Amino acid sequence: ALAALRKAVELDAFDQRARHSLTLVEMLADWKRYEGKHFVVRCKPGIDEALAAWMPQALDAVRADVTAWLGHVPGRPTVIELHPDHKSFAVRITGMPWIHTIAASTGPLIALEAPREGAPALHLGTFDWQEVLRHEYVHTVTLEQTRNRIPHWFTEALATHLETRPRSWEAVQLLAQAYESDGLFDLDSINLAFVRPKKKNDRPQAYAQGAWMVEFIEKEWGREAILKLLDRYREGTDESKAFADVLAIDRAEFMGRFHAHAEKDLRAWGMLAEPTLAKVVEDIRAETGAKDGAVEISDERLDALLAKHPAHPDFLELWLRRKLKGDATPDAATVERLQAYAAARPADPWPHRVLAKAALAAGDTAGAAAHLEVLDRNADNDANFALELARIERGRKNLPRALEHVTKAARIKAYDPA
Repeated sequence: ALAALRKAVELDAFDQRARHSLTLVEMLADWKRYEGKHFVVRCKPGIDEALAAWMPQALDAVRADVTAWLGHVPGRPTVIELHPDHKSFAVRITGMPWIHTIAASTGPLIALEAPREGAPALHLGTFDWQEVLRHEYVHTVTLEQTRNRIPHWFTEALATHLETRPRSWEAVQLLAQAYESDGLFDLDSINLAFVRPKKKNDRPQAYAQGAWMVEFIEKEWGREAILKLLDRYREGTDESKAFADVLAIDRAEFMGRFHAHAEKDLRAWGMLAEPTLAKVVEDIRAETGAKDGAVEISDERLDALLAKHPAHPDFLELWLRRKLKGDATPDAATVERLQAYAAARPADPWPHRVLAKAALAAGDTAGAAAHLEVLDRNADNDANFALELARIERGRKNLPRALEHVTKAARIKAYDPA
């Protein structure tokens, strides 16, 4: 590679991609190597070595989990390149010093930038590197498993589905909006959404919807069907025939059944509650004769709606937002409705934040811990919840659990000595 790049730059000294790549390859020659049983981690000499030395052993558990689920073990160790900054990582992947992401898998090699805070031109911030590498390692496995013949959406969907973090509140809202606007991707447009997104939310929707579709396949046909699809792709079977062979339905019927599944899920997630706020506003307009402009739902009407629909997530949230304006401490009735809202809309972290803060203020660490656990499961770039849980568990003398939490915090803030 070095010889080829030197020749390329010699032939065209103005080719920025070749020159950037040559500079990087010359740097890589001096990088340190940390070798484990299944992973080789390379990094620039210096501060990154503290993290690089930690990675091989920590990733063995990830490997065991992913390969067991997918039923395939890569035939050689995976190389992890820990790049010191975003520009270095971007050149490694694209040849140019900008890219939208923080990590990428090319199969047997995974590159990621250091999870550090700093100048925006150099660092995109902290993140849980183990969770990121888990996602990328799924690509490593599925690309080899299918001889690189897996559809783009399917490898991304599996990588997202096998993350340990639950579906985020942002993803739930995005999926609900797509469903209600008839904007869910079909099996052709979802592939294009990854590589040629038309709208700013196309790519995040494609990740979230792809994982949702894989979840649907696993629920309806079992994990064995997913593994059979991977076998078909390895053989070179196109997606239409693979779906017909394995799922016994065509792609159009699959999407029809998925839409029905999506509606059922969204209702369970508290995203399609009835009556809708739009219907309430429509009723108010009909009663008052109001035309354009904002329409206020009075406190009295809201109380009446909640009396009739006590578990309605939209009405509960509206009532709670009004009640908790500023920094108000929730009273017993408000706590009860916060708990009801959390149950009605489980993906929203907001009620858990309020309840955790109130419990800590009251000295109820046991009560706070349950809500902090929910917040921490959803956090991949915020170490504060894990640190607080570590303090609570240490206070309870539960050191193994405290160690689990502080280890996650250390992954997110890997460059913070404390």
